[in-house]
Amino acid sequence: MKEVDSTNNEAARHLDAAPHGAVWVTSFQQAGRGQQENRWESENGKNLLFSVLLRPASFRAESQFLISQIVALGICDYLRALDLPALIKWTNDVYVSHRKIAGILIEHHIYGEYINSTIAGIGLNVNQMQFHHAPLATSMALEAGREYTLNTVLDELLTYIFKRYDGHYATLHTDYLNALYLYRQWSWYEAETRRFRAQITDVKPTGELVLQHENGTTEAFLQKSIVFLPHDFTSEN
Repeated sequence: MKEVDSTNNEAARHLDAAPHGAVWVTSFQQAGRGQQENRWESENGKNLLFSVLLRPASFRAESQFLISQIVALGICDYLRALDLPALIKWTNDVYVSHRKIAGILIEHHIYGEYINSTIAGIGLNVNQMQFHHAPLATSMALEAGREYTLNTVLDELLTYIFKRYDGHYATLHTDYLNALYLYRQWSWYEAETRRFRAQITDVKPTGELVLQHENGTTEAFLQKSIVFLPHDFTSEN
């Protein structure tokens, strides 16, 4: 598709008939969405914008975060195979060199106690060289100093995602923590009116971020309840 409102919307329009593993890809999204209804900036024809349909029949509704980990780790695995040191910024943005290179928007459809289907929308910055509205963004081309063929990147990336999806999940949580941006590093955060220094020590199976404060106490946060402050933020700013 040359242009569509969003690939997640397009996938949803075909949800009843499309099989597991179906993919919708476009050159440009008129209304690309990120987490928390943020807009996704992408230059026409430069990046990968696609959605993949998963039908995880055996996943219980409370396992929604498991799929988020699978998709994020699949993207990380692929970028690392290209010698791009990717990390996952909780919950599922992908960073390289403190800059965002990929975003994921996952939408689940629950039937009873189980996940009936999942649409995973992925935006991966591939060949874009300038970001006018997202100064903390980067791309594969910016990091590697070369351009990539989009169709090849898509095929290879899907292979890595489905390798995670079809694999064993015994080490998934540990792999996610080890790939987590700022894991076990002291950094600054903001929650409501509080600014504080803490380190990430865990992520709960339901997705809450667990931070340890400087006094040793721990606190769990939902996705929209905390803000990561810039990595070079100090109390003097």
